[in-house]
Amino acid sequence: MARPLSEIKPTYRRDAIRRLGFALWLGLLTTGFCHAATLVKVGGYPFPPFVETNTGQHSGLTLELIELFNQHQTEFKLEYVHTSPKRRYSDFDEKRFDVLFFESKVWGWGEYPVDASDVFLTGGEVYIANRKRGNQQSYFDKLDNKRLVGVLGYHYGFAGFNADTDFLMQHFDIRLVSTPESILKRITSDKSDVGVITLAYLNAQTLTDPELKARILVSDKMDQEYQHTILVRRNGKVSVDHFNAWLKALKQNGKLKALFSRYNLQDNME
Repeated sequence: MARPLSEIKPTYRRDAIRRLGFALWLGLLTTGFCHAATLVKVGGYPFPPFVETNTGQHSGLTLELIELFNQHQTEFKLEYVHTSPKRRYSDFDEKRFDVLFFESKVWGWGEYPVDASDVFLTGGEVYIANRKRGNQQSYFDKLDNKRLVGVLGYHYGFAGFNADTDFLMQHFDIRLVSTPESILKRITSDKSDVGVITLAYLNAQTLTDPELKARILVSDKMDQEYQHTILVRRNGKVSVDHFNAWLKALKQNGKLKALFSRYNLQDNME
């Protein structure tokens, strides 16, 4: 005997609901895969306090800003890639990374396919000398008769931003070292006459070692003033407009200021 219609409908409804639920779950799962975050690699090199390296571990403002961007949005996943000041150009050509933070086009990027974000931080580099060498600002007026020390691969104003090692060796009596820490050691031990060093790094060192101020003379004039931007590969995975929008949003919600204040820095966005 055929079952009454009233007995069939509830079972049919339950099956239909299960099929609908499965279809919705599958749709959400598929949508999740389709909208997976796009991986964007951000290059960085030893440049305290922006990138600091200790026993193979990297830290600093660049890595914290990467994390801040990742927390702010989900369309892209930013990942740090370590390079060196001199190797960063060839690594960019080989597409090991597409983005550089706290960088300037004048540092050798003029002919590369990169776009620069809005300036969001300024800074600079100063000259330092051992106080045994002099206590007057006039000591820094003439550099071509001094034993200089700088970081290999960095661009310096006194050299017209030409970081080529052969050029520097031919025109200046200069020792090129691997870290700003080495510059301080050479100056305080009187092995070099004048060092060129990042003001932000120097300020951080004098906070932890107040006696350093008594051992070195710091120039009033700057070797160069930074106009920090984010350099982004043109027509790459992410655009410079993305970073400008993120920087603006982080400026407005106060998170950019909070990050910079931990390094005794102030953002320069309007």
